Amino acid sequence: MADKPALRPFAQYLLGFLMVLQRSTGGNTTFFLGEVSNQAWPMYFPIIYAIKEPLAFHILTIIALLFAAWKIKEPFWRAPYHRLKTWVQNHFVEFALLGFIAFYWFMSVRANLNIGVRHLMPVIPLTYILVGNQISKWLNNAKRFNFRTLAVGALFIWYIFGTLWNFPHFLSYFNELAGGPYGGWRYATDSNLDWGQDLKRLADFVEEKQIPSIAVDYFGGGSPRYYLGDKYEPWWSAKGKPRGWFAISATFRQSAWGEPIKNLATKPEDNYSWLRPHEPVATIGHSIFVYYLP
Repeated sequence: MADKPALRPFAQYLLGFLMVLQRSTGGNTTFFLGEVSNQAWPMYFPIIYAIKEPLAFHILTIIALLFAAWKIKEPFWRAPYHRLKTWVQNHFVEFALLGFIAFYWFMSVRANLNIGVRHLMPVIPLTYILVGNQISKWLNNAKRFNFRTLAVGALFIWYIFGTLWNFPHFLSYFNELAGGPYGGWRYATDSNLDWGQDLKRLADFVEEKQIPSIAVDYFGGGSPRYYLGDKYEPWWSAKGKPRGWFAISATFRQSAWGEPIKNLATKPEDNYSWLRPHEPVATIGHSIFVYYLP
């Protein structure tokens, strides 16, 4: 498929879908709601989806579901098979999308990999299509410009404003249910919040404050040595409390402070207990906490 330009996007989508399924069979030590485990939580993806997607879109989804339910004029138990068959014949595209979304959600909830809302990406665009379709029908069902138009317009403005307000920290976006990006670290880390994206901003902070040396425990694929040069000193919990400036990625801090569950083995020297009495003096882009330790 990849050698045919018209089919290449579908090939890439299918490849990504298969890669996600393969990756989900493994496991990963993860922080979630104050706990740390290398096994999955059944409610991980439902909760992460609820707090990572814009709240305005969730409201639009509820409106779409209510409108779809309202269109069912008769009780479910009256000729359900015939009615379902007729609906599938008349709405096969919607049926196919719903079926795939349901299957993917089922597999995600049962999978042993909980590291980010990104693993729901194969179905998020399809969800937007279905919700948009129902909202369009809901608006067209109105006879003239009315409350429905105003409500949807207000939700779109909220959606756009919330996105722009979070610029440029889109990866660390959390909606209002989680307290926004400033409160996201309390719920989940890893690629939901922290993928090492703020390393250069940390270097800018060090330069601005004229910090001569800083101990860093960094989570990500960047090179602290490249950005910080000789000012960088690699650090981890077992080395004990450093003197002076210290920066730690949210993923490492929350994983160290979370409560181990499901027989997860941890070492006392790795739990950053010496850091708990201190408050960060700065937060770099929502994902790196900076301390000054006397």
